[in-house]
Amino acid sequence: PPRAAGDEAEQGRRWKEVLAEHAALSAWLSGIKDEQRVRVERTGSWFAIRVGPFHVWLSFCERLLRAGIEPRDRSNALWTLGNVAHSAGQLDRALEAARDKVEVDRALGDERGAALAAGLIADILMARGELDEALRICREEELPVYERLGDVRERLVAQANIALLLLRRARRGDREEASGLLAGARAAAERMRLPEARQIQSIQEKFGLV
Repeated sequence: PPRAAGDEAEQGRRWKEVLAEHAALSAWLSGIKDEQRVRVERTGSWFAIRVGPFHVWLSFCERLLRAGIEPRDRSNALWTLGNVAHSAGQLDRALEAARDKVEVDRALGDERGAALAAGLIADILMARGELDEALRICREEELPVYERLGDVRERLVAQANIALLLLRRARRGDREEASGLLAGARAAAERMRLPEARQIQSIQEKFGLV
């Protein structure tokens, strides 16, 4: 049904507020001094990845990386950059950042960080339709690391992602393998009382695997 004039006016007011907040955030980030940027990236990463505005945080991370920072700080900035570039639809830049993070983390001896970056690479490749390579990375470069480290939460997330890739690829046997992976991941999540259990259940319901 058509919106009432009052509803349209309220929607317009809220949209102006959102734009104003984005503009204010952009101005604030651009004015942050070099020595403060690492701290802002760390405290703002979660917000940047989930809320954005993605192009603003992307520019901020690019400036931070050009500043010549320590390897650990570089790894963190590359993680934020890769995720916000992915959300902004800049897949080539996201892929470059994720691959750079893998190299930095491996040099640091950070297996988990490199595995997380590999997972991001797989997500980007999935968005590009490169499903076989995304599956290979999940199976060979991500999941085994979590199993070796005993990181149950990241392991079940990786299993769910592999299942999604299999369901999207839809070759013979993929659906059955995906069903088993999701059932195992959900059972583990429920035992640990993790919120991912509900997310995995939603995937099962969506694809008729319950």
